[in-house]
Amino acid sequence: MSEFKNLNLKHAIIKTVIEGYPNTKILEVKGPNHILKCDDKDVVISIWHKGDGTTTINPKVGKNQDIGLEITKYIIEKCKYSDDKNINYSTKSLSDYDFNLIIEFLKDEMKSLSIDKSSIASGIKYVLHDDDSKDNFTFIRYNNGNTHFQGKPLAIYSITYQILSELLSDDDIIKINNNTFNIELKKDDMYKELEYLIPTAYSKLCDTTKKILMASVALKKIDLELDDFSSFCFGALRGLEAFIKVILNKKGYTIPNKKLGLGSVYERDGSRFVVSYEFNQHVGSIATNQVMEACYNFYHKNRHGVFHVDDIPSVSRIIDKSEANKIVETVCKLIEEGTNEI
Repeated sequence: MSEFKNLNLKHAIIKTVIEGYPNTKILEVKGPNHILKCDDKDVVISIWHKGDGTTTINPKVGKNQDIGLEITKYIIEKCKYSDDKNINYSTKSLSDYDFNLIIEFLKDEMKSLSIDKSSIASGIKYVLHDDDSKDNFTFIRYNNGNTHFQGKPLAIYSITYQILSELLSDDDIIKINNNTFNIELKKDDMYKELEYLIPTAYSKLCDTTKKILMASVALKKIDLELDDFSSFCFGALRGLEAFIKVILNKKGYTIPNKKLGLGSVYERDGSRFVVSYEFNQHVGSIATNQVMEACYNFYHKNRHGVFHVDDIPSVSRIIDKSEANKIVETVCKLIEEGTNEI
């Protein structure tokens, strides 16, 4: 048996990572066996994607097992999704409406998600499975109003965290992060950090928008060695979306097409977006237009790659810690520079 069992790896990029190892090419894949050529030497690595979303790798197959071992270590280094920790968290802060909102949000964001719903003595159990990421997660909605979240902090949890950051209290958000990552974050410190990043806008933003942004600031403070920090950007980009909508409300402008959402406020001009003729006529402010366009172009450029897996999973966008921090900081800069519009 392999020593590399039950690893939290990002399945979608494993093949790309293997071929990124020096002088290595995948010749064939037969079941779990990946038949490779490395420095003109034959290597076989067995990679098992398990039903719980984890991965087990066995490099001790065939010839040149020493090379297989080095490639296996490289795969783990580049594909590790998170430390081997579990979410095991309960809250009484979610109403039936909020809980259903979480379910609908996940369905919208994860097109390959399936949900197995079953009755238990004390409530209803939801077992969620995502085909793209091979990830599983469990929600239990108890009859007494308590909600329990259980599973690994992988794809499904990353999306769930987005909506939880809007629905839960500040204390709950901090508690989730402290429990998950075994750290000690303090709510007051997180808001002080956010105020430092947006000193002028801070007092003008609504509490909900600040809470959404704080969720990304909290993750920004966590020191982890991961290969994908996409989930750390969710709060920031949703906060930027909220900021654009705050401007729309302030200017008394209604989104013309609810189905298209923010996109219906803009028109394409070559490779970028500009506000629509209707919006320009309604507001009549060059300064407002500039803020709206700067925010939306950054939001549009980053949102899809951060929130979704590409149709060809192996070329999906991977965000390192430096880029994640830059996204959070750029969002705060855009909001601060646009403060006059709210």
